[in-house]
Amino acid sequence: MIFKIVYGIDVLHASNHYLHLAEQAVQGLSQAMVPGKYSVDFLPFLKQIPTWFPYFQHHKITSKYMSSIVGAREEPYQVARDAWVSCVFH
Repeated sequence: MIFKIVYGIDVLHASNHYLHLAEQAVQGLSQAMVPGKYSVDFLPFLKQIPTWFPYFQHHKITSKYMSSIVGAREEPYQVARDAWVSCVFH
C-alpha cells in the first residue's frame, strides 16, 4: 500500500524487487541500531580503523546492507521520478 501511495508502484507479489530491497534494508538497520552492540558505540574513534582490521563487525554490517538501504531509497524514487518526467514533458 505504501509503495502505491508514495511511488505509484503496485506491489502485487511478495517476491517484488522493491519489497525485497525494503526488507533487506530494515533487516540491516535493525542489526545496526542495537545500542551497545558494537565497540564503536562506546569508542567513536574506532570508526577510523581500516575495514581490513579484524574483530570489528560494524564495517562488515555496513558493507553488507548498504546497497540494500540505498537501493530501497533510490530505486522506487527514480521509477516515480522518471514516470513523472515522461508524463509532464511529453
